[in-house]
Order: sequence, then structure tokens, then C-alpha cells
Amino acid sequence: MARDRGGRALCFQYLGVPMLDNRMETASMRVFTDTTVWNRPIAEICWSHYLGGEGMSYAQRLVQAGVTTELHLYPGTFHGSAGLPGAAISQAMLAGVLDGLQRGLRVRSAA
Repeated sequence: MARDRGGRALCFQYLGVPMLDNRMETASMRVFTDTTVWNRPIAEICWSHYLGGEGMSYAQRLVQAGVTTELHLYPGTFHGSAGLPGAAISQAMLAGVLDGLQRGLRVRSAA
């Protein structure tokens, strides 16, 4: 939108937990229909607002447009699983986020 309206160029974009599969055919989408935080009706509302395509397709289009892009996949995880304290995969995901943000925003670690 910034480009289309002649606005300032974006310097960085971080998509922390993009929605990747609008088919909603996974076991969790069939089973978790009434859980509090995330459930099928909420997912349907979110997909109705999501603008065009899935997260991986978006990353592919960025690469095709010559935009420096990183896509990190963590097999065996689920939407928002980085928030689980203490799990090794959650720690790895958060470390990846911090590394990516530092590169994208061109800042150095305080450590």
C-alpha cells in the first residue's frame, strides 16, 4: 500500500506467526473448534481478512521481486508455539526471531 500510494519505502517487515494454510484441513482445525485462544471459527475470520495467498507464497513473491527474504520453518511446531516457555524448540525459535530482527533492523546485540 505504501508503494501504491507513493508513501515511504519500507525498510523491514517481520511476519512473526503468519497463517500458512487456508484449507484448514489439519487434525487440529477439525478437533479444536471451541478452544479459548485459537479455534476454527477464529481462523475462518482471520482468513477472511487475510489479503491474498499464504505466507510461503508471499515469501516466494518477495524473493522473485528481488527483496532480501528469510523464511524460517520449524517442523513439529504449531501456530504460536514459540510462546511455550522452556521448550527447546521455543527457545530456538525466539533466538531466530532476535537474530532476524537484528539483521533486518541493522542493530547489534547488546551481549
